[in-house]
Amino acid sequence: MKLDIHPRSLASWCCTRLSWLGLTIWILASAHNARCATLSRSGTIEVTSTTAALGAAFLAGDIFEYQLSYDDSVLDLDSDPDYGEFQGAITSLTIIPLTARSGIWSSSGSLGTGNVYTERGLGLTWSYDLNPDPLYAPAVNGYTAALFYMGFAGLPENYDTGGEPTLGQVTGNLLSSVSMAASNVVELSFEQGLNTESVTFSLINFHAPEPGRLMLVLVGLSGAIFRRRRH
Repeated sequence: MKLDIHPRSLASWCCTRLSWLGLTIWILASAHNARCATLSRSGTIEVTSTTAALGAAFLAGDIFEYQLSYDDSVLDLDSDPDYGEFQGAITSLTIIPLTARSGIWSSSGSLGTGNVYTERGLGLTWSYDLNPDPLYAPAVNGYTAALFYMGFAGLPENYDTGGEPTLGQVTGNLLSSVSMAASNVVELSFEQGLNTESVTFSLINFHAPEPGRLMLVLVGLSGAIFRRRRH
């Protein structure tokens, strides 16, 4: 039996399928590019010491979970190949307690944006700091959250060549080598006038989050479209 398929119907069918395919590829590419520009890391930190003025807001052994996002397309402002400064590269940072007890300090949202620093040598190869937003970082006994700092030691050399490289070019896969055995530094300081009080933490883990649900859904959609085309 010969099927009579009108050329216009066939063209319309092909255009529809190609449109869906093109849209899917564009969405996947956009999501991939966005993921490459803004990366996330998360993990847990444990309080190791705190000053008496902060009371019981932090106690040794308290566990906090953090998640930071950074834009690896930000340019280096320093031409020295041994040092990099990437202003505004930290796009968000959240810190919430995993230890459940009365009076423990807890932020209520992203603490804000901050800067990333890279350095060659024996110091902290990759570090960042952030001035917490008082709207989301509560004060403690009249002391305002002033600075959160995290630095990683013992990492391989970065890829800074001077000029204006991006944070992604300098960092490469550097953060995949973060070791819990190294002398990492994690601190949160509070200020009241000229007085500074601080909390120190040990880094328990540091890793990349699992792929987002959106990416998994898009991959599934793409597979479904290709299966339909094959049938």
